Amino acid sequence: TSTPFSFILLSNNTFPNLTFSLSGANSINFSIFDEITEDLILGNETTIDLISETLALTVIINATAEGDGTLYVQDLIPGEYRITYDNPKYTKRDFYINVENSTNQSVDLYLLSIGNGTDVTFTVQDNSGNKLTNATIRLKRYYLSTNSYRTVAMSRTNEEGNTQIDVDFNDAFYETLTTFEGFSLRTIGAKIISTTRILTLQLTADPFSLIDGTDDITTTLSFNNITQTFSYVFTQLSGISTTGFLEVTFVKPTGSSLVCEATDTTSSGTLLCQVNTTNSTGTYTASGSVLIGNKKTQTNTLSEITGIVSKLADIIGEQGFFFAILISGSLAGLGSLVSPAIAVVMFLVGIFISNFLGFSIIAATWLG
Repeated sequence: TSTPFSFILLSNNTFPNLTFSLSGANSINFSIFDEITEDLILGNETTIDLISETLALTVIINATAEGDGTLYVQDLIPGEYRITYDNPKYTKRDFYINVENSTNQSVDLYLLSIGNGTDVTFTVQDNSGNKLTNATIRLKRYYLSTNSYRTVAMSRTNEEGNTQIDVDFNDAFYETLTTFEGFSLRTIGAKIISTTRILTLQLTADPFSLIDGTDDITTTLSFNNITQTFSYVFTQLSGISTTGFLEVTFVKPTGSSLVCEATDTTSSGTLLCQVNTTNSTGTYTASGSVLIGNKKTQTNTLSEITGIVSKLADIIGEQGFFFAILISGSLAGLGSLVSPAIAVVMFLVGIFISNFLGFSIIAATWLG
């Protein structure tokens, strides 16, 4: 028997136009895009194979010339699936996803047209040269429309540590994220100009110490002093599409302002924000967030001080915390000559000044 469900709709329109859709259990919404144009691939020639240890299923995208190039499947057995998908005009690719019980997930897939693709062999090894089997490579392409790197292909290595992925050779900018048993390696974005690539993982540290065990998301936030660019990397390990956000604020004595923001939706993405730290004095603060459920959740923050403030902080170095207390205490002492209330206000002013000067403890952290 069905369970009735009631709710209230609030609208300024007397006759609002409402659209409702129902999602079944253990379901996936697929969208298939052309990697170069970012357009949905329409028609009924694209095929998708979902392969797991418990189920082998072949489906055909039900899209017409007026359709939107999407596919919906449901009632899948929970577990990991290898998805192979292709089209007569495109090269076959792989993707991996974990289907969880009682969930509806969205997956964006990308194909590269045959005339624009070149096969590149990737070899994954450890720092001793041993080839790594079953390592996962996520190939991410840079898109100017979102100022981000978005996952366009995935593949796993064979017993020889090799796998092939077709790329837009010597044209597009790509970066890779390679994972193996809890370790990872991210390459910086660049054009691929060789048909062979060797990826070496250092298996001596655990870069996944910042995993949110509930939502299976890893994130990092970093700043490159040479390119003056903040990079926020987010990865949903289950393979489903996740929305990430990067916001950079500039704080100076006269106030603060949002100077850069980037967002994208993908299974693993890199958001970029470039700033000018050469001719400015103040503090750039970057904030990285992901959408968990319907809630925008902050995961990382990172600050970069600039100009004369940066030079002052370099001189003071690790004594910043001491100077923060000294400044705040001195101002509070002056305020106490007037009244206790003024002392409290002056102490808070001292904290603000210390933060502006970069004397507070600054770190990139996971706020789980």
